[in-house]
Amino acid sequence: IIGIEALTLQNYAGVFLLVGGAILISMENGLTISFTKPFQYMIAGTISLALNQILTKYATQQYDFGIVFGFVRLGAGITTLFLLIKYWKDLRAFVTRKSIFPAILLTISNGIDLFAIGFLTMALYAGPVSLTNALASIQPFFVLLLTIIFSLFFPHIIRENIQKKTIITKFFAILLIFGGSLLVI
Repeated sequence: IIGIEALTLQNYAGVFLLVGGAILISMENGLTISFTKPFQYMIAGTISLALNQILTKYATQQYDFGIVFGFVRLGAGITTLFLLIKYWKDLRAFVTRKSIFPAILLTISNGIDLFAIGFLTMALYAGPVSLTNALASIQPFFVLLLTIIFSLFFPHIIRENIQKKTIITKFFAILLIFGGSLLVI
């Protein structure tokens, strides 16, 4: 049986702040909430990751870290193989039509992802799933910081709206998310 975690009123307040911060950070123009396709995809992705973390935590309680991590990566590899087979012509056309630079960036990104998933799996192995997830909520701060840096110094890689009002709004949203995560812990 997967461990059941009881939530207190403080935890529910934290969840409210987390969700409020997530909605605020996704707003584009002023205080208009729009459930655009990217927002819908993020909700689906977030729910999928939550389920993944719960199942991974269960697996780390049953098996050694190395076995769990190996199977997590094996699953990713099998999925990637099917996608490569399905989209091989498109992928080959993309690499030959464009420069090799995007393919190199994606390869580096996947290497970084390997370490990220490894560290996340280690955290799930060593601690409670809710704590691991709450601490992961500081990720938007690093995304914002790196987006600003890349937009300023490497605009050919990523170009985001870095106007002062946008940055202040997103920073406030990140504070809500971080505050909420502290209440959830």
